[in-house]
Amino acid sequence: MDDTTNLVLAAQRGDLEAFGQVVGRFQRMAYAVAYAMLGDAHLAEDAAQEAFIEAYLCLPKLRVPAAFPGWFRRIVVKRGDRLVRGKSFAMLPIEAAGDLPSGAPDLAAQAEARELRRQLHAAIDTLPESDRQLIMLFYLAGYAQAEIAATLELPAAVVKKRLFRARQRLRTQLDELVRQRLLEWPPDSGAFTRLVQFFIAARLGDLAKVGGFLDSDPALLNAHERWDEATARQHGLPLVSHFTALHRAAFNGDSALAALLIERGADTEARTRSGQTPLHIAVGVNEPAIVVRLLVGGANPNSATEQGLTPLHFAIIRERREIAELLLDAGAHPGAPDRHGRTPLDWARLKRNEDLVLLLTRRTSQKGGSK
Repeated sequence: MDDTTNLVLAAQRGDLEAFGQVVGRFQRMAYAVAYAMLGDAHLAEDAAQEAFIEAYLCLPKLRVPAAFPGWFRRIVVKRGDRLVRGKSFAMLPIEAAGDLPSGAPDLAAQAEARELRRQLHAAIDTLPESDRQLIMLFYLAGYAQAEIAATLELPAAVVKKRLFRARQRLRTQLDELVRQRLLEWPPDSGAFTRLVQFFIAARLGDLAKVGGFLDSDPALLNAHERWDEATARQHGLPLVSHFTALHRAAFNGDSALAALLIERGADTEARTRSGQTPLHIAVGVNEPAIVVRLLVGGANPNSATEQGLTPLHFAIIRERREIAELLLDAGAHPGAPDRHGRTPLDWARLKRNEDLVLLLTRRTSQKGGSK
């Protein structure tokens, strides 16, 4: 039994450190496969992170741990395919690979680097997707032909032939450029591994591990998850993407985790892609205790989403009086309009909830009288 199989077996038993080693071993492969499909460094990173999280969640279903490389590659392909079908994006391939910081601008060098990247992308783009995966695994992941064959679940002879053909199609003068540029591309492997482990620990509510990861890398505190909708539906995750760990604590109703994160200085105003703060999430999932903890921790009760909806809007739309009172006591404005001009009071009337109408009317008059 090889070492990777032992690590997968340990991860199946819940050993997050073992899974971290698995992430470290297969990170380059995940990037290589995702980039071959997406042609974009940032989207490839998204796909890789999602794939590792999904792999951890699905590990109990893997009956043959030794088959992990091929099984995991299929997960990466599925992630990449969903991004291809679900998003439109500008193709900016390998932009992050060669843009290394320099002390002073050198326009000639920058122009040369841009031209090299253009040539590199143009050359790789001439290959079929299957051959792009071979090239990326060979150059970016540094895989030997036997490892590529195991990962792609192809005979070694087929891999050898296709790799030879793909390298021949790349112009000879680009061969070394491909190797050097791709090796510069992926982010720090250790940082990526910690990111995946941290979000798994947060989702599981493992305070000791969350605290340990924050001790070693405080930047994780306000980092963001990257879920796509299909992953969210499959695993019961929130459909709102781009959660921080504090969003996750609010969604899970995990008061202890929320307390730890707030004590560490988590941003209570961090936003999802639709502009929801952790307070919006806590209201949405009906967690009054988390609402209180966030408000005490400095959360703004009047933060609005892209649609202009405040946490009080959320509470009224969902007819949650207890939470509405908590927000009003903390200074929420009953007359704040959303993008369509509707205030929380307007929503209470639309819901025909006389109790909430009375509450908001009284609070509105109190605010007016206190001016």
